[in-house]
Amino acid sequence: MSAPTSSKSRLEKDLERQLKDETDSRRRRDLRRELDELRREREREDARHREVAEATNELRRERDRQRALDMGSRFNIRFEKKDVPSAYLTPEGVMRALEKFVDFPGFGPRPSARPEDLRLERPPGQPSPPEDAASAYDGPVRKGMTRAEVEALCGRPLREDESQEGVLRVRVASYRRGADRIEVTYVDDVVVRVEPPTSR
Repeated sequence: MSAPTSSKSRLEKDLERQLKDETDSRRRRDLRRELDELRREREREDARHREVAEATNELRRERDRQRALDMGSRFNIRFEKKDVPSAYLTPEGVMRALEKFVDFPGFGPRPSARPEDLRLERPPGQPSPPEDAASAYDGPVRKGMTRAEVEALCGRPLREDESQEGVLRVRVASYRRGADRIEVTYVDDVVVRVEPPTSR
């Protein structure tokens, strides 16, 4: 809300004209006194408007803050091009895009990622970012699979830890597949990370 500014009244304008044309010193003094009083009244009115506007805006800001607390946080990820890079179409990609702003406990240390690391095309001569072991793992269990698909391959988990990160339900499950042990991280029952197998 912006505070309105009071404009000069017709009386104030008339007094200014009279003061300009008046030659009698006593009359000029009376006109100036009356004109100053009108100006002070206009300034007091403007001050009242500013106080009302400030109080109204503070009330609205408080309502907005409360509304934001009730609704939670929201992030909009925007792209320069119309097509969304495929690397962003997984929970892992979204987490990498937000890792500068949001902590995702339970996922362990993650390699630093720059926006250009997730583009479809890299600048000429720029090497690919180093992959951690989990990213380089190329086994039957892959990111994006559902929990049901994983358990169809590996059976029930040997161990499982669960945590709630905001609205996200995070689970880390360990499976035995042959002589290997695989650790899988789920977000809402979708695979977002697969640790490479470790032998018995």
